[in-house]
Amino acid sequence: MSRRRPGAAPEVPAPESPTRQRWGRLCLACGAAAVALWWTLIAWAGAQLPDFNHRQQFISELGAGDSTGAWVLRVLGFGLSGALLMVCGLYIAARCRRDRAALLGSSLFIMAGAARLAAGLYPCDAGCPVFQASATQLTHVWAERASVGLLILAASSWGVAANRYPALRPISVASFGCATWTIVLLVMMVTSPDQPGLYERLANGLLSIWVILFVVSHWRAGVWRQALAWARPDYAPRRRRFR
Repeated sequence: MSRRRPGAAPEVPAPESPTRQRWGRLCLACGAAAVALWWTLIAWAGAQLPDFNHRQQFISELGAGDSTGAWVLRVLGFGLSGALLMVCGLYIAARCRRDRAALLGSSLFIMAGAARLAAGLYPCDAGCPVFQASATQLTHVWAERASVGLLILAASSWGVAANRYPALRPISVASFGCATWTIVLLVMMVTSPDQPGLYERLANGLLSIWVILFVVSHWRAGVWRQALAWARPDYAPRRRRFR
């Protein structure tokens, strides 16, 4: 392998084969599909319970009990959407494994999907009681919290990593903004006794917007076609001088 001298332009990766490009587009689409599936099933499960109040009750309460709606939300809403996030994150991690910041963000993204999947395996008790909760409910609660927290960390990590790639720089500020405002909404959720469910959904919605921006930016950058070239700090393109 030839060594690149300092200040030289970064090497442009070779394009992938058509088959790998198709698989790459499919893996990226899994991230957007996870968001669509998540919110569609939340709305559907809520419609199965006429007395359910989305402003006052948490999303996890929709998956409590043995009803059909609760079972579908646990298996597809938490389980399948978490698995789809993992597929998307694994693909992006494989495409940027040479960049530590991008690899860290992708790993956090994968772990967030795994935590959501685990939350579907351990549902809340009927009514989701705050006191005297079972071990299953406690596992669900901590897995769901971990999923949200890991997505916040993933957005923050990609706020740093995206700035290194010219094609991804537009989402750098958006990543930091989504992470910051999600934390603000979660604080409001904890401090608001009247509408905690509303702020929980707003926080999840903001993270879902970031996931969509994350997927779309990588799609438009053509990461499925070839790995992105990293604009290294020691590289500065020559400027043409005019006399």
